[in-house]
Amino acid sequence: MTAATDDWRKVPIVDNGEALVDVRHYAPDKISSGATYFAWQIPGSLAECYVRDSVARRLARAAQQLPNDLRLYVFDGWRPVTVQRYLFDQYQAELHAKHPDWPAAELLAQTQIFVSFPNTEPSCPSPHLTGGAVDLTLIDTEGRLLDMGSAFDEFSFRSHTDYFSRLPKLSRQEHLQRDNRQLLLDVLGAQGLSNYPEEWWHFDYGNQFWASRCGQVAVYGVVEFVGL
Repeated sequence: MTAATDDWRKVPIVDNGEALVDVRHYAPDKISSGATYFAWQIPGSLAECYVRDSVARRLARAAQQLPNDLRLYVFDGWRPVTVQRYLFDQYQAELHAKHPDWPAAELLAQTQIFVSFPNTEPSCPSPHLTGGAVDLTLIDTEGRLLDMGSAFDEFSFRSHTDYFSRLPKLSRQEHLQRDNRQLLLDVLGAQGLSNYPEEWWHFDYGNQFWASRCGQVAVYGVVEFVGL
C-alpha cells in the first residue's frame, strides 16, 4: 500500500482525545529531537517535535530497548497543514519539472507516494496532522546519524524500507545499512508502531495509516497544536 492509494482514507476514526506531548517527554536521555523542518526554515514549522501521548510512551519504551550506545533521533512528528502543503507543493513541482508530460492524475499519484496530500478533513486527515506519525532514525552517543543507506526525505527507491532485501548481493556497508534499518524496525514494531514501506524513517501509531495496516479502527484524527 502506498500513500497514493485511498484505502487507508476509508478507515473509521474514533479520536480518543489524547494530547500532543514533546516526543522526548518520557525518555529524554534516550530520545533526541531534531525538528528538521524548522532547521530547514520551512514556513510554519515548529522548533520542537510533538506526538500523541501514547506514541511518546511507545517511543520511550522502544528507546529503552536499544543498546546503551544508541538513541532515537526524531526528524518530525505532528506538523501543521501549512508545512504539509509546503512539502507537497515543493515535491510536486520537482516532479513536474522532471516529467512535464505527466497528466495531472499521474502527477498527483506520484507525489503522494512520498508526500501525503495536505488534508484537514476530519474523515481522512494527512497522517502527520494527527500526531500519530513520526519520522525518526538512530544516533550514537556522539549524536552521529547511523547509516541507513539513504537520507531522510530522500525520495528514491533507496528509501524503500525493504530496498536491501531486494538486492541480489550486499556489500559490507550495505549489510550494515540493512541491519541499522532492521534494528529501528524491530524496536518500534515491538511497541506496536507500523512502518510506511516507501520510507524507512516513517512510522505510525493510532492514525489511519496504522489502522489500515493493522486491521484496527483509528484513534487519532486531525489535532491542533495549542502551544504546550
